[in-house]
Amino acid sequence: MDRKVYEFISKANNDPIVERKTCTATGEEFPIFTSHITFYETIAPTFAWQKYGLPTPTIKPKERDRRRLAFRNERLLYKRQCSASGKIIISTFSPDKSIQVYDQKIWRGDTWNALDYAMIFDHNKTFTEQYKSLLEKVPHQALIGANNENADYINLTADSKNCYMVIESSNNEDCYYGYWLQKCQDLADCSYCHGCEFSYELQNCRDCSHSRWMTDCQNCSHCDYMYNCHNCRDCIGCVNLVNKQYCINNVQYSEEEYTTKRIEWQNTITKYNALVQSSPRQYSHATQTEQSCGDYMHNTKNCNVSYDVYDAENCRYGEHVWRNAKNIMDVSTVGRDAQRIYESINTGIGATNNLFCAICRSSSNMIYCQECFNCQDCFGSVGLKNQQYCIFNKQYSKETYQQEVAKIIQTMQQTNERWEFFHPSLSLYGYNETVAQEQFPLSKSQAEMVWFSWHDEQTTDYSNLQTIDPTTLSQNIADIADTILQQVLVCSKTKKPYRITKQELDLYRRLDISIPTLHPDVRHHERVAQRPERTLYCRKCDASWEDIISVYPPAEKVATKNTPFPVYCEREYQKEIF
Repeated sequence: MDRKVYEFISKANNDPIVERKTCTATGEEFPIFTSHITFYETIAPTFAWQKYGLPTPTIKPKERDRRRLAFRNERLLYKRQCSASGKIIISTFSPDKSIQVYDQKIWRGDTWNALDYAMIFDHNKTFTEQYKSLLEKVPHQALIGANNENADYINLTADSKNCYMVIESSNNEDCYYGYWLQKCQDLADCSYCHGCEFSYELQNCRDCSHSRWMTDCQNCSHCDYMYNCHNCRDCIGCVNLVNKQYCINNVQYSEEEYTTKRIEWQNTITKYNALVQSSPRQYSHATQTEQSCGDYMHNTKNCNVSYDVYDAENCRYGEHVWRNAKNIMDVSTVGRDAQRIYESINTGIGATNNLFCAICRSSSNMIYCQECFNCQDCFGSVGLKNQQYCIFNKQYSKETYQQEVAKIIQTMQQTNERWEFFHPSLSLYGYNETVAQEQFPLSKSQAEMVWFSWHDEQTTDYSNLQTIDPTTLSQNIADIADTILQQVLVCSKTKKPYRITKQELDLYRRLDISIPTLHPDVRHHERVAQRPERTLYCRKCDASWEDIISVYPPAEKVATKNTPFPVYCEREYQKEIF
């Protein structure tokens, strides 16, 4: 983002910029706000009666985001042996990685103890090299999740039942190939949905049902091909409608006319696409927000430069922030009553005062910890459960813990290991296995140049498989027999093979959906590509010409003459649509 955006935010929030820094990774400028300094002072920990202040970052927000996301593999699942039982399990860790990986049930059980891998910190060595050694010793979970039933192929998901390839989600049932689903049921190929059911290809929808191919819709049912519609029912190919029924391409019909015309819905797609590209859009996807800027925000207060945020307050530089998260900065996936979290990823469920952590749940006062659950006051530890006062997995008394952590911090200052997120070399994944590659793609040489590792994928020979071209199948799902379940389909775009599961086929039949012709990963990436990039711009409202912050770039920022649709501030958009 350019300087104008930050200056706009500073003025709008009465939050002066106190320092402008140069990113050591890119050479680009980024600001430090007064509110940032206040936050750093608030969360700075105290050990042995001395408060250790947090330095301002050395790299810009996007590079901090990249570094965190390089520690999370979401979608690449492998078969490998459980290091405890020897059984074949599904894991985010490829079989060539020499770390210990346990089946989730074993990892959460009491047959092993992470304290058995304790290390004593050596002040003659760096924190990073010693922490890497601990990471390579302590067993890791094959998949991340909790309280799931009949759902072996899901990751970063909790409290879900009968789901398959659902990622970064919770409280769902009978959902397939989904991403960031919350409290949903009977969905396939949907992303960023909340409270939706019995639908297909929904994106960024809330409380919708019995619908297909919809984007940015709320409280809609029995609809197909809809964009940014609210409280609609029985509509096809519409954009920006509110409280409507029996509409096709934004034209009102009687119930009888609609019933006749909807049979020819295929003919509406061209008109629908033209409507989507020409209809006004709000500056960003934001509802019920107060002093907030970002994208895909709902019920937020004082949340700035944040994305996919709802029910949150006082958040800066966050993504996937949700369910009553408060007072956090530089985070990826933090929620469920998490508070005072800094430079962390996948941290939540009542977590408080966590600094530089990954996958820590229901834990407080944690610093540089990974995969720790229900813990308190731990430093540089991995895989702990229900522990307190641990350093590198070694148990200490409260007083000794305070003294030792103070000494380690002083050593880290001497070795120029600043208080920032884990060094890239500590990620257990190849950069190209992680979400970082999806959002900030790098080549192998580029990744290795900045200390990220790389996963060299093994070429799989599919020549012996008996495959079929899904484009040759009948478009009528009623014609598809159960024998499809034994067949291998080949993606029409990437030629990568995939299968159809029984539950998936049943849902397609109920929804009257033809068999997909693209691999699930391709379908996911195409949905992601439809969303605006996570970048903010200064531009003019196309109705009032006042200055606004938007996720849609102005004409001078894009190759084409302008975005094909007008972009409005909230006031003008409300007048136009509602």
